[in-house]
Amino acid sequence: MNRLEGQNQIFSLIKDYYLKNGKIDSSDIYKIITEFGFTDEEKVMRVKKSLFNFKGIIKTRGLIADNEDISFIPFSYSSLSNDELETALKLYISVDSKSLSLSYSKIRNFVSKQEIKSNNKARNRVTNDDIVLRIPKMDDVEKVRSFIKNDTSLRNNIKHSNPFLVQDELGICYSMDGVSTSVNNELSILLNSFMKECNGNLNMFNRDNFKQYLKNKRTKFYIDYPQMSLYYPESNRINNLILLSMDDDFDYKKMKEYTLMIQSLKDSLKRVNISSLISIVYNNLIKKYSRVDTINKICNIDSIQENDFDTPFLYILSKMYLTTDLVVNYLSTMSYEDMERNNKKSV
Repeated sequence: MNRLEGQNQIFSLIKDYYLKNGKIDSSDIYKIITEFGFTDEEKVMRVKKSLFNFKGIIKTRGLIADNEDISFIPFSYSSLSNDELETALKLYISVDSKSLSLSYSKIRNFVSKQEIKSNNKARNRVTNDDIVLRIPKMDDVEKVRSFIKNDTSLRNNIKHSNPFLVQDELGICYSMDGVSTSVNNELSILLNSFMKECNGNLNMFNRDNFKQYLKNKRTKFYIDYPQMSLYYPESNRINNLILLSMDDDFDYKKMKEYTLMIQSLKDSLKRVNISSLISIVYNNLIKKYSRVDTINKICNIDSIQENDFDTPFLYILSKMYLTTDLVVNYLSTMSYEDMERNNKKSV
């Protein structure tokens, strides 16, 4: 099953739930997304029995829960900075229920032995993001992929996960949802919002219309709230990655390139307060242009002229640091092709 087929199935499951219950909210959609791919037998098995034998009290980074209530356990947990978390690649590994405990042990031991800097967790409930690794270095991501590829039992037990995530040939899914956001949570909220916009017309609730809904929502947000949008890079990036996932041509190779470009651009801009700079650029341009024209100018930095600014210094700064389409913040709303094109033009 390819991503397009899986996404269409998700829409069908959401509509079926709505027709059966007469209502639906984002938590219901979240459950549909995270249980996608499970058989009824697996769901029953996971509800009846904890997958791991958690003994005593788990205390780590604020997590305190007893054996019955705990939903996940962190493992091989590194202290990543917010900068590392913001652009770390997130790996979702969903495996056959009967082999989950063994798969978890193998991956945990490998990550620990290789001293791979990462934040990781294993689920203990019905969910298809069984094992989640958040890894900031792409070389370490490749180490994990190579390990799984060369372990027959691991490779053969990986199952398809969320079809709105980019997936490689092994079945591992990928996202980059930043420090404090969750792609599954954001997707559930977006799908629920779209369902409400369809106003009960389930014929409108489909993959193609949702794709257009995301594009319209993003455009409207940036035009109506240009300065506020500077402070929501993670949600914007997830929105963009969901859109990319709806293009079957956007595979793991392109996801890897996309991630490396974002990391490279972010590293090159550490010496600049990019949000403040963009605000200054915006405030100068809005004096002369409408909001729509201002956003268009900022998103097409080559069109900015020296006389757009109060001082030549601001113009020079904009050319030095904004040639990559608003880098860290606006960068998250760009298509892969725009990213690639602008990366070549960056200073």
